[in-house]
Amino acid sequence: MNILDTSGLDYMSKASRTTNAEVFLTPDIREEYEAEYETKLPDNFHDIFETEFVDKAEFIKSYKAMLNKHGGRSFYNMTGFGDISILALLAERKVAALSTLLPPEEIIVVTGDDGLIKRIRREFPTDNSAFGAHITVVSPETFFA
Repeated sequence: MNILDTSGLDYMSKASRTTNAEVFLTPDIREEYEAEYETKLPDNFHDIFETEFVDKAEFIKSYKAMLNKHGGRSFYNMTGFGDISILALLAERKVAALSTLLPPEEIIVVTGDDGLIKRIRREFPTDNSAFGAHITVVSPETFFA
């Protein structure tokens, strides 16, 4: 699963890059991108709320928990919510992985946001037995190379 942050979408647009990979976005990030760039995303970019595999109730529960746990957002400027939604999606995927006998899916988070990277590593440690070991963070330049 490839998850793009706002910084990944900004890089894609400014560098005129694209990918054929399936990419997933949280609603916060999709709406922010479409409002800023006044354009639609490619067909292989999917809003997680339009998929059948994301448990929306679990996502909202995780979103609330992450809002209360992490700062760095502003209701006045409406900033920082993309990071919260990515953390909530990762938490939802962790719950989904724990409810199956299959190993967790490999997740790639595309971001250049150091604050988000630190939060991901804090929430999802990368020791071998943990869900975090299945999360790879890559820069937009690497993903779109």
